[in-house]
Amino acid sequence: MPAPIVLISNQRIKPGRLEAYKSNYAQAVERLTANRPDTLAHSAYLSADGAEVSVVMAFRDAAAMELHMRGLGATPQRAQESMEFVSVQIFGYPQPATLELIRGIVGPGVPVTIKPQVVAGYIRAS
Repeated sequence: MPAPIVLISNQRIKPGRLEAYKSNYAQAVERLTANRPDTLAHSAYLSADGAEVSVVMAFRDAAAMELHMRGLGATPQRAQESMEFVSVQIFGYPQPATLELIRGIVGPGVPVTIKPQVVAGYIRAS
């Protein structure tokens, strides 16, 4: 059985852009929810001072992650009007093409770390 994959994207909000970030993120989640049944979670968590966000995504498997990432369209470009990527952590093993796509989205200099091996655990789908 394919293992689930979790991606955490740490982002810094640009000064004065928090409300625009929240609006853009809510619109993106609404659009993606209906079309990504194997994206198990997609939530953003704001730091207490409103300066940083961590976006947590969980996918049923590597194929679901690829479908999600390939279907983002202009969403990352719109998001980067309000934030900049700080780091990305991936738990599980993404397909090589998906990893290349993620690195292209976040840009050079942004660390992308991968912990590919599941020791034990689960993600409930419902």
